[in-house]
Amino acid sequence: MSTIVDIPVFVSPADVDIWFQDEARIGQQNTTTKLWAEKGTRPLAVRQQQFEYVHLFGAVCPRNGATEAFISPCINKEVIPFREKM
Repeated sequence: MSTIVDIPVFVSPADVDIWFQDEARIGQQNTTTKLWAEKGTRPLAVRQQQFEYVHLFGAVCPRNGATEAFISPCINKEVIPFREKM
């Protein structure tokens, strides 16, 4: 709200677009390892433990339908500089 209040008086409200932004982390984690074994035994199996994901950021301006989006493998202030102001 403070951003809207801080708009200079010489800027017409008709020239201001309001955008809505959202973000999501999308990834895949491995499932339980299954293997064939003789009944009654408990075999040991090595399974992949790591998982990978990406971050998806998107924004839309409802007034004109404009959209922007990007995908990033990580989040830091170099990728998203506006987050340090929040």
